[in-house]
Amino acid sequence: MLAGIAIGLALVLVASPPVSTRLGYTPPLGISELYPGDRDAQLQAGLLSGTLGLRARSEASPYPLDDPWRDWLADDETCPRGEDASAPPAVQIQVLLCLVNFARNRESRPRLTLSRTLSASAGAKAVDIVRCREFEHEACGLSPQQRALDVGYLGPFGENLYMGEGPWRTPRLAVRGWLNSEGHRENLSRSEWSTVGIALRGDADIGDIREGVVWVNHFGV
Repeated sequence: MLAGIAIGLALVLVASPPVSTRLGYTPPLGISELYPGDRDAQLQAGLLSGTLGLRARSEASPYPLDDPWRDWLADDETCPRGEDASAPPAVQIQVLLCLVNFARNRESRPRLTLSRTLSASAGAKAVDIVRCREFEHEACGLSPQQRALDVGYLGPFGENLYMGEGPWRTPRLAVRGWLNSEGHRENLSRSEWSTVGIALRGDADIGDIREGVVWVNHFGV
């Protein structure tokens, strides 16, 4: 059993009124429970930038046999080193991209290419979260899309965040967390996305997380 493990997830989907009208969606207002039916999970929900974020503490297995999304999570043969939190950040980022694209393929969604521009904005957001010790879309008092605007990205924008410590730092568990949260899964699977920026930041001491990591996905077109 794993004790004292913490996970944090948050999502945001941002578009100006003309963009949201053109694409035919409204930014989501909430997400469902991370592990439905898991009696060992103690969930706390708080309002994060217009959408619900979840923090969960659990002694349950990170890979329960009844996970309804297990077939959407690539195995180690398909996306090698998904469990290797000691791999260089550049390697882990490529692994997470592989995992995200595998999940999107299961939904018949186009593959995402890694964007330098959105990776720069994702990296800046990860720095904000760790520096200000705020696991929020509005870390350091900035709007959710501010870092994307700073690097010149002006299109439709989505953000998934993940924070974990200990064995929960790996790329595979980050993607598993997103898959098991309705809002994050929908954000990850949106058909209009064609690019993604990915950032990984360590040394996260936020709340009850110690020496954790922060993953940031910035989705774009």
